Amino acid sequence: MIVEAHAKINWSLDITGRRGDGYHLVDMILQRISLCDTLEVLPSEDLSLALDPESSFSAPPDGSNLILRAARALRERAGENRGASFILKKRIPSGAGLGGGSADAAAALLALNRLWELDLPLNELEALSLPIGADIPFCLHREAMRVTGIGEILSPLPALPERHLVLLKGPEGLDTGSVYRRYDQSAVPSAYRHERAAAALMSPRADLKSALTNVLEPPACSLCPRIRADIGRLYSAGASFAQMTGSGSAVYGVFEDENRAGAACLSLKEAVPECVCIAASTI
Repeated sequence: MIVEAHAKINWSLDITGRRGDGYHLVDMILQRISLCDTLEVLPSEDLSLALDPESSFSAPPDGSNLILRAARALRERAGENRGASFILKKRIPSGAGLGGGSADAAAALLALNRLWELDLPLNELEALSLPIGADIPFCLHREAMRVTGIGEILSPLPALPERHLVLLKGPEGLDTGSVYRRYDQSAVPSAYRHERAAAALMSPRADLKSALTNVLEPPACSLCPRIRADIGRLYSAGASFAQMTGSGSAVYGVFEDENRAGAACLSLKEAVPECVCIAASTI
């Protein structure tokens, strides 16, 4: 069985509070994009993970990899004795805010639910996966969603227009915890309004810059200044809107059509060869 694990972008990310246990409460709009990892899942006596030699990027080792953590949690929940062998072809860069690890874990859960004939409903997979990674519940779905709480409250949005993107990530990665801690040190009230953001995303010609925000972008830029420079590079290459995704360090730009996105990607690869630059589209 071969499944695709699609990356995501944050169209918005606002922090609305903090629980007593320290978890931040968020209000986000997330959408999957065409960039994806590929996961081959084969029957086996135990659980194992190997990286396909044609992978573009490395993956975390076995002990911390979200695929195996999710698989072990599902096997325990289902009282299952069977295993599975995973072969991961990694195309989504790590430490980017693109949700690659979460997408891989979600794809593994969906595949195992079929392979082991468990027939667990999605809401059970969501609850199982939340302690492993807050983005995994969203990644179990394909449609764009408003995500609130700590990532467990999912509200599907109407179908959004396709948008053409260029992703840009420098050699530096960012630790999510460090970005949130920096945010806590300098948090300022946000003017973000979900209804305004959702309405802008529904319109192909809307001014996204005036409606969308990622409140983690300033603290991330203070930790990794090149993020701001990369956003500027995307605007210079013709993007109508550019922003950091998640907690960084990747940024994305929105372009008028596929050809302009492709041309911008080629020019940026030449201008900043140390960066990962990928053309993609929303799905």
